[in-house]
Amino acid sequence: MIWAEAITLPPEAYTPPEGMDFGLNHLDYMLNVEAIMLDDRRVCALILAELKQIYYSVLRQQGQTSVASILCFPKMESAPFSLLIKRRVPQALVVLAYYCVLLDVLDSRWWIQGWAARVLRDILGALPEHWQTWIQWPVQSILSKPQVRLTGASEQLGLMV
Repeated sequence: MIWAEAITLPPEAYTPPEGMDFGLNHLDYMLNVEAIMLDDRRVCALILAELKQIYYSVLRQQGQTSVASILCFPKMESAPFSLLIKRRVPQALVVLAYYCVLLDVLDSRWWIQGWAARVLRDILGALPEHWQTWIQWPVQSILSKPQVRLTGASEQLGLMV
């Protein structure tokens, strides 16, 4: 099953972006920078706590993690968080930007290639300018690296899908 598959990323294929080990504790502060509805703050805090666990897991396992641990995010409170994203709540968009760094770990997979960069570009377009400093690290980690074009099996075989 693809979701339970353990991905092994040799150091030459993927090294965590510089700064990944600094943690996400500064984002706890971000949740209190501007006014946000109490329920919205609670949802963001729960999702952020879950995201921190995934970050720590990726770092602890030093390049080996399961596809499911990254793709099955968020496991809890996904509907309320999705509504915050739909409403373009800046705090939720910032949390989503940091999730993009994890998605980028899977970028060598043809079926998800480029998603992290596309989602992050959409976040940049939706996030008010004064909030964009909060996502400097994800932008630098994802959008500043050279893009590699991989071909999928259908392209390699010349199939039209």
